[in-house]
Amino acid sequence: MQVAELDLEKLLTSSTWEVPVFQRSYQWDDELLEQLWLDIGELYRSPRAAKHFMGILLTEGPRQHRSYPTLDSNDLIDGQQRLITLFVLFSAMRDHFGDAPRRADSYASLLLAQTSPVLQERLVAQRADREALQACIRGEMKDSIKGRFLASRVSDAYWYFRYQLQDGERTLTDSPAASLRLRRPRGRAAGSDVSVTFERHRRKGIDGAKLKRALLKKLNFVRISIQKGDEPPASVFESINGLRLDLSQFDHIRNALFVRLGTEAEPLFFSEWEPMEKRLESVASRFVGARRTKIGDLFLQSYLVSEGVRATQNDIFGSVTARLQRDEQGRTGIAAAKGFLADLLDALPLFDAAVAVPSPDLLASQPTPIASNQFVLPPKMARRVENIQVLSAGPPAPFVMLIMRLYANTSGPKLTGLQAARLLRLVETLLVRQTLAGINLSPLRGWFTGLTAKLAIDIRKAKPADTYSIIDQELRTRLNAPDFCPDDDTVIDAMRDDPDAFNGLGSDVTFLLLRGINDALVGSDATEMTRAQWQVEHVFPQSISSLERLKKSAWANEVDAWGLDLEARRRLIDSRHHLGNLTLHRLNQSLSTKSFALKKPTLQNESLTISSGGSVKNLSIVKRQKWRGNEIDQRSDALLSEVCKAWPKPKAPRKR
Repeated sequence: MQVAELDLEKLLTSSTWEVPVFQRSYQWDDELLEQLWLDIGELYRSPRAAKHFMGILLTEGPRQHRSYPTLDSNDLIDGQQRLITLFVLFSAMRDHFGDAPRRADSYASLLLAQTSPVLQERLVAQRADREALQACIRGEMKDSIKGRFLASRVSDAYWYFRYQLQDGERTLTDSPAASLRLRRPRGRAAGSDVSVTFERHRRKGIDGAKLKRALLKKLNFVRISIQKGDEPPASVFESINGLRLDLSQFDHIRNALFVRLGTEAEPLFFSEWEPMEKRLESVASRFVGARRTKIGDLFLQSYLVSEGVRATQNDIFGSVTARLQRDEQGRTGIAAAKGFLADLLDALPLFDAAVAVPSPDLLASQPTPIASNQFVLPPKMARRVENIQVLSAGPPAPFVMLIMRLYANTSGPKLTGLQAARLLRLVETLLVRQTLAGINLSPLRGWFTGLTAKLAIDIRKAKPADTYSIIDQELRTRLNAPDFCPDDDTVIDAMRDDPDAFNGLGSDVTFLLLRGINDALVGSDATEMTRAQWQVEHVFPQSISSLERLKKSAWANEVDAWGLDLEARRRLIDSRHHLGNLTLHRLNQSLSTKSFALKKPTLQNESLTISSGGSVKNLSIVKRQKWRGNEIDQRSDALLSEVCKAWPKPKAPRKR
């Protein structure tokens, strides 16, 4: 292993590099580019400024270049984000200032390497960025950026640096130009090239020679070069990256896995890992919590915990690397890495079903099948998974994945579809009751992690026939812990104390609660009502938010006929988000702001028990002659009672 501290000039002219296929694509955004530009400005302004340390470059090689066989090349195991950025910066400087090819420090000599019969770029990016970086280095972005590159962050970075260079010295001495997001050519039609033109300013320009000198002499790297016979690249990489905060756990695992696979890395990446990442993207598009949760990290954690490893999202990397060193079958090296990859591929359909169940409403915008190995869940089980996902997408994922694993098992511990649905119903009940009681669900992440890991271990030690009873007993015991799963009085009191709370739950949660009440009233555990066909309806329109709007609405004549005084009218307006004012109706029926008299026939024809009331006192909408604050409050109390019946608090387990 060779370790050397190099300034940027020596680094750029010392070798050629290739970014392995398994490395993530170029990720630098405006914030990172701006921080680098400010650091460069400090070097530019002060000739005596200390050298700026750019971090560690970890390389492996040399070996024959994959793209240009006449060149030797090094794999860039770590540091590719910074090096790509600097190649883009020098390309922008060349295009802005021009070049003097005969000089030893010409941009051509920094960016290109001599190979017969032409010059080739010194840095070859991974596949997603390869063409854009190649075009940038070869000067093909100087006058225009091709349409196919507009979505690339490489062209974003090039545009950023060109704009700063054009804006003049003030960007290095004052602050970078702040209007890039408005001026950058994003969102144009695919295939449409964009001219690289900038408004000319009468400002002091940047001294190109001074800027180049500052970059080449004052930006320093430590290069660690791993050669044949040295410590495995995986060990060095993990030591360097152990405290990196800019990579997700999923990124860490991908890199740690593929640096162990040697010559098998590239074919396995394209045949197995890349399709897995695409399927995870599909899962994320159908996952309610995708904005809050990194889907790859959640997948890895759910997989590990459902296997019996008590791993939080911060523990994923350590748990996986321990397994990659030696797995349960005693495999090490490439065998352990391939075994882990195979296990992930087997687990992915289970995770898909656990967090993104393909029910018709969730797939309304996803018409194509997500994969050929997607298994279909029974209706009752699918409904439970869908409701859990809507209520709290991330925290229950490891538990739901364990249930999926046991349902899918063809040998060993096994759950039937009915057993799985019953167990998921217990979790759904906890989530409904805590939500209605106003309890923050975030602490449940640790609760589900501990529960699932313990169950996975207990099931492994027990007889297969005891699988259902083990899970049922443990769940019921924990759900009956003091002050954990709220009782009926706690739920009802919380909703009465804050009758507007439903307005903050969101339409998805409100829909599943109203649907669940209706299902319970008709004695069904899973009717065919979906979000693709039904929606939440405010009987008194939610858009009537003031007395002035009420006066101009279709309800004006009715409230006059009902003899509502000013206080009663305000009470009606204030009750519009209360539970008692909500019901469900078909999407193709436009009720909108129609009067109460015109809404009732439509709700009557839809024959929903939640609207007709059935035999439940005060539940009916269609039997009412008036719709005032009193009627809304009476129906709210009736619905709260039905919520508690639809999701009854689980009973404590029987003592064995």
